[in-house]
Amino acid sequence: MKNLVLLILLFLFMGNLNAANYYVDTSKANDNGLGTDTSTAWKTVDGVNKHNFAPGDIISFKCGQRFIGITLRPPNSGSSIAPIIFNSYGTGAKPIIDRQGTSESDYCVDLITISRNNITFYNLHLKGGYKSNATLWACNYITFENCDIDSTIFVYTGTAGKGMIYSGMGSHLTIRNCNLTHSVSGHGIYVDGTDHSLIEYCNFTYNYQEGINLAFGDSAAQNWTNDLIVRYNYIGKNGL
Repeated sequence: MKNLVLLILLFLFMGNLNAANYYVDTSKANDNGLGTDTSTAWKTVDGVNKHNFAPGDIISFKCGQRFIGITLRPPNSGSSIAPIIFNSYGTGAKPIIDRQGTSESDYCVDLITISRNNITFYNLHLKGGYKSNATLWACNYITFENCDIDSTIFVYTGTAGKGMIYSGMGSHLTIRNCNLTHSVSGHGIYVDGTDHSLIEYCNFTYNYQEGINLAFGDSAAQNWTNDLIVRYNYIGKNGL
């Protein structure tokens, strides 16, 4: 048994052996730095999008800063034992990814153009997406934890927005300890055929439609959202 435990620990360590830390700081001159320490941090979200990451890599945005006008499109997936993590560093308010969207595909986080797996977003503030702040399609093992996700741009004119988070198909979505509020046309979260998912300890308030909405993942195949756990959330003061 002891040898088995040591073998498992060695396997986990090797899975994270090539992991690196990267930093993003708006006070830097440009996105041409290595990004691997605070002195060579990238300046914008675009610098993040241009870099390939390995499982276990951690990309940290500086607290108290606002990253404006660029969608975060993670270029790689993590692994089941070493997810790619987007989080924050320093002191102060959560760093804000403020998309200031003006059209349909202006999201804060885009995992619908190219599906990704095993990615965690921790202690970030996402706002200003057009119809949705974070959009996922056919993604697996995506986690949002301790995030503020609020204030979409699109105002209802007959076609409603999706919500603060839209997740179509895929599996194992986790939303934990997040605030999903002030969607001006959509839901707090729209879970659309994403199986084996967990939503807990979250606050869903002041959304134009429901706090939590469930639907088909693929209307043709009618794949329902199966095995969804929703617990310990506050859902109130929403619309429809």
